[in-house]
Amino acid sequence: MIKIISFVFSILFSFLITTSCGTEYLKATTEFTNEYISAMELKDLMKRKKEVVVIDIRPGNFFDSGHIPGSVNIPYSDVQVIKGKYMYSTPIILYYQSGTIQKNILLDLKGLGFKDVRVLSGGFMSWVSEGNETTKDAY
Repeated sequence: MIKIISFVFSILFSFLITTSCGTEYLKATTEFTNEYISAMELKDLMKRKKEVVVIDIRPGNFFDSGHIPGSVNIPYSDVQVIKGKYMYSTPIILYYQSGTIQKNILLDLKGLGFKDVRVLSGGFMSWVSEGNETTKDAY
């Protein structure tokens, strides 16, 4: 009987330890691996944070035909320029037309040492489809 109680107690104890540690681990990892941001979240972030940098990684002709207000154009082929232009702690949001190319650039920037890089989920098309403002002005 004592062995059964000890066994049950050890299982419950292990479960509690694993669950509480797992929750903290999950919280910590999602903080750093949340690589996508919605158009609505980006809009809110741009209102709240002055130091966020929104980078349009589409070719220049796409940028010139319309982009997110306040964004800068650094085409994906020039991604190395970002390294010399911004601090590693600067929050950076990347977007492309749609597709997945921005995920590759995100991984490149993280590999270069940037800490807070995210991708606009759905790219520029999601920004437009949600009725957000666009501009043709250069920044």
